[in-house]
Formats: sequence, C-alpha cells, structure tokens
Amino acid sequence: QYIQAPATAEAKLLNLHATRTLNYRAQFVPENDRGAIARYVPIVAGYSWLDVSTLSSTVKLSDKTGEFALPFAVQVLGKNYTSMEVHEDGYVSFGKKDETVIAPYKADLRTALRSADMGVFVSLGQHSITVQWSNMRLGSDSSSSLSFQLVLERSHTIHLMYRDVILSKALKTNNMPLVGIFTSALRYQPVYVPPTVPAHNVSILL
Repeated sequence: QYIQAPATAEAKLLNLHATRTLNYRAQFVPENDRGAIARYVPIVAGYSWLDVSTLSSTVKLSDKTGEFALPFAVQVLGKNYTSMEVHEDGYVSFGKKDETVIAPYKADLRTALRSADMGVFVSLGQHSITVQWSNMRLGSDSSSSLSFQLVLERSHTIHLMYRDVILSKALKTNNMPLVGIFTSALRYQPVYVPPTVPAHNVSILL
C-alpha cells in the first residue's frame, strides 16, 4: 500500500572534479524522523569507489592512530560525535576509551609509511568524511593487499567499500577480521554486522 503525501527533497551531487561517470545515491526519510536512518539495516549497495588519496585536502596518517575534529557531527547508535580516532588496523573509534567502533576491516594491518600509495588517508569534506586504507598488508602475509573505505555521510548514512581484498593465505580463527559496528557497552560484541563478507568491488550500506 502506498500513501501519497506532500514532500520536499533536496539533492546534492558532487564528483570532486573527477573526470569519469558521476555515481550518486539518494535516501529520503520523513522530516523530523532521523531515527529512521539510525536503525542501521545493513544491505549490499551499489559500488562507487572514489580514490581520496590524491586529493590535496586529504591527510595521510603518520602514526598507528590519529585523532581528527569532524566538520559535522557524526551520529552513531543515536549519539553525536564531533571527533574520531582513525586506526591503522582498519577501524575508527568515537568517544572515551573507544566507546563506539566502526570497523570496515579490523585486523592486524600493516603498511610502509614511505610508500606514497600505501597507508591510511582521511578526507574531511563538508558533506562526507572518507577514511581510506590503501594497499594494506594483513599481518605476515606479504602477498596480501587490502584497499577499502569507510564513508560517513552528513545524512548519518554509513558506507563500507572494498576495492581489493587479496589474501594469499587462508584466514584462521585467530586472524579473522572484525567487520561492523561495536560498542564498549556490549563488551565489543557486534551491534550491526554486514550480510556479506568483504570482497572485491563490494559496497555495504549501514
């Protein structure tokens, strides 16, 4: 059953001067019902990778962890945060003592800081925040290569994007990645877990 009702919508398209096809997403929710977004129903969404490592405004992480003031409040599990910590090991955290964690691929990830195309890159935009892990290695697997992103939109939508998930060794129980949203209140048991495992050219929408 469909109910017709007056509605006002606003859309912004941004391609950051990329010379390629512009991909965009739209999500409409009733006014004053932001809780509809915060329910976090994970789905496999359309894949659209934009490499932020080459943007002039992007910051490269120079240590295992870096703290960033956010250009807008990020809402996770109904709570607003104005800063976040980015971790080399494939996740970001909010609040005191990692109160809330969003993990695209939390594992023992390693990088070579001297390599320009390897590392963790943070882009703080007016409408979206992107954290990009590029060409990371998983533990001692020197042949592995993982490139993935966490995109936090001003609309409170969360995207997990995976460009490369290359592993030369089978994952074992002790090095399986954590993927999803976690909170210290539940002793870091997963609150929201994606319906699919990270793979090549996959985007997951929370």
